Amino acid sequence: MSYEPIESAEDLRRRVVPNQTAESDWLEFKLTYEWHGPDRRKRALEACRDEAQFANTLGGTIVLGVPEVRTEDGRLVAGDIIGCSEVDGLVGWIEQAILDHLHPRDLPHSARSIALGDRSIVVINVEPSPRLVAVASGEHGELEYLRRVSTRKVRMTPDEVEK
Repeated sequence: MSYEPIESAEDLRRRVVPNQTAESDWLEFKLTYEWHGPDRRKRALEACRDEAQFANTLGGTIVLGVPEVRTEDGRLVAGDIIGCSEVDGLVGWIEQAILDHLHPRDLPHSARSIALGDRSIVVINVEPSPRLVAVASGEHGELEYLRRVSTRKVRMTPDEVEK
């Protein structure tokens, strides 16, 4: 299996089955990003780390509005579809976080809301990047490079970054 973007409600229904579909190298579930309040910068950095990990590997999709749940055997799978509130504001916040914290800023991605009946979810499709994508995370512009390994974000070593 390989990365395949989720572009529509049909794609989502086909690819994400609650309590069955596992997180993978290409798919991550989150209830939402808490984008209001005093820790906005910290939360924006975490969202950018999620996006960078996919850009620096084989691409992937982050699905907001579907929490991850752990099964009895320890796998992370999609929980029930809860949906997100204020989806337009959330998508705008994601786009601004990319501009503020990712380098290069032209990350190959799309962030959009998808209506599912009376609920809306947000999907962020991140294409694999031809160049390494860094997160500018520190007060002095320190750069972090991440990649996706199974269901985890892993910091890249200096040797991996040089290649």
